[in-house]
Amino acid sequence: MLAAKFKSLGLTDVRLEEHPLPPAWFPTSWEVRLSQAGKDVTLKTAQPVLRASATPAGGLDLEGVYVGLGTPADFAGRDVRGKAVFIYSVPTPSALNHSARTDGAMKIAEDKGAAAILIVLGIPGNFATQLWGSGGEGPDQTKVPWFSLGQEDGLAARRMMESGTPLKVHLRLAVEIRQNLKPVALWGVLPGATDENIVVIAHSDGFWEAAVDNASGVASMLGLIEYYSKIPRARRRRTMTFMVPVGHHVTPDVSLQKLHDTGKAFFAKTALIINAEHVTTTQTYLYGNVLRKSNTVTAHRFFVGRSRRLAELLVDDFRMFGVGLYELPSTRFAVAGDLSKLTEDAPGIEVIESNAFYHSDQDKPDIIPAAGLESITRGYAKLIDDINKLDLKDIVDAGRPVQR
Repeated sequence: MLAAKFKSLGLTDVRLEEHPLPPAWFPTSWEVRLSQAGKDVTLKTAQPVLRASATPAGGLDLEGVYVGLGTPADFAGRDVRGKAVFIYSVPTPSALNHSARTDGAMKIAEDKGAAAILIVLGIPGNFATQLWGSGGEGPDQTKVPWFSLGQEDGLAARRMMESGTPLKVHLRLAVEIRQNLKPVALWGVLPGATDENIVVIAHSDGFWEAAVDNASGVASMLGLIEYYSKIPRARRRRTMTFMVPVGHHVTPDVSLQKLHDTGKAFFAKTALIINAEHVTTTQTYLYGNVLRKSNTVTAHRFFVGRSRRLAELLVDDFRMFGVGLYELPSTRFAVAGDLSKLTEDAPGIEVIESNAFYHSDQDKPDIIPAAGLESITRGYAKLIDDINKLDLKDIVDAGRPVQR
């Protein structure tokens, strides 16, 4: 569908680039059910954490234990060996970053002998969320089965445990490892007056309806294509290349890695990379135990690489169109989006945000403010126009990415 859209907007050299994947983890069925005194409760928001280990075919039947935030103090004096451990995690601010991940609570639970882990993400309501990572090394990597839970489901489990009657937890997770998958990246080109490049990237995969992450970024990319395709080629100083990479949520960033590995000559003539990734959403506030939506747009964390002049233009141009930015940029080591593979290759920007809806079943179109989508797309266009007034030698800094 996107390839047809690229063609309809006038891009040339529209092509699909196939990328074989290593064996890929796919959950096929799962459940988490609580039992106490003859009462069964199915936790509808239970969601396997990415690459979580499968249970035996019949599942696991374990005693449930609650360990608060999962800090060492919370585990002190508690026997969690062979049990299903419930950990309450504070979003900071979303399912991508949360306190249990930061504090290494999952690894502590596993090291103390937990047989399964359930993370209750503390977002008011009952969100299903997709948490990151398992099966490797690090504070948020475990080899036991684990799930995320919405706050209301987690509170229901905690209240049952508070009754004093033992809580039985049935967990089941079936997983397939699929072979020979070959997803595709999409490319399209808008020729300019020279062979120098502007590159725009927006991934098209996502969880649930994926309105913020990343339909918003794809919409902004399409807006840029539509706008610049109407400008005569002679007035477009640089060729514009648009890329939809192989999805980064559940697969390695193989298409971007290939671009990094093979694109030295291409990047030598690249004046700007824009990563359009979850570019706008409605600002929310925690008021009591309610998540309140506002009538304004969130500010963004941002990163600028390889160009002090680009950093200056980004701040000025985004201020012009009312795009909010954090007070200070992210460091190179905190770049979380698709630009992370390309930070050393050419001047690039990532203006990105995470929020309570990120990686959740509440990431729906009604949280995308039209004004925010318009303002950031206009900010991108102004930045492209300003960069096109400069020669490459006046844009690209030698050395490492800038911390402005």
